[in-house]
Amino acid sequence: MQVFTVEEVEALYQAAWDDFLDNRMTIHKLSPLAVMFQFQTGIRIGELCAVRYEDIEDSEIFIDRMFRYETNEIVEYTKGKGEGRYVPLTSEAKMLIAAAREFQHERGMSETGYIFSVNDEPLSYYSVRKRYEKYCKVIGTYNKSSHKSRMTYVSALIDGGVNINTVREIAGHADEKTTYRNYCYDRKTNPERIALIEQALS
Repeated sequence: MQVFTVEEVEALYQAAWDDFLDNRMTIHKLSPLAVMFQFQTGIRIGELCAVRYEDIEDSEIFIDRMFRYETNEIVEYTKGKGEGRYVPLTSEAKMLIAAAREFQHERGMSETGYIFSVNDEPLSYYSVRKRYEKYCKVIGTYNKSSHKSRMTYVSALIDGGVNINTVREIAGHADEKTTYRNYCYDRKTNPERIALIEQALS
């Protein structure tokens, strides 16, 4: 329950794309893209709401601000108030940015401000939260928050053999203990685990 399984992520992506392409959705139109972007970057929801085009540098995005929902403001620091960090942009993440930019361009909106905004304001924190609630219901899983996508991202990097110090830096953790203790979960189903155990012991 701490992470999304591989199958759940695939189903959630389909639900998010369907949502984005649904012409009936008019408010927070880019929030489905933002949800998928969070799975590709592992950034916190407050950071997601505050990302701007100017933060993109080649194949990375620099994370050094966040939206604080408690005070409804953008602050120029992230959790822990440490230095900013660079997060690699996957090809999927770049495609989501391009889709957001194209949407904004076609409608004469700003293409230089917040990446997932349609009104020059930060992306709505609550719109992202509501998207997760909706998509979890659509795919038939427990109501998992945006933080679970961050945990899924970190777990996927560890599963993929990415160096733990690199994972720690990307996630913005002070030490590896935090990464391992709070973000390292098995994303496989029970039959997949059993098959791996069989394989390891044969």
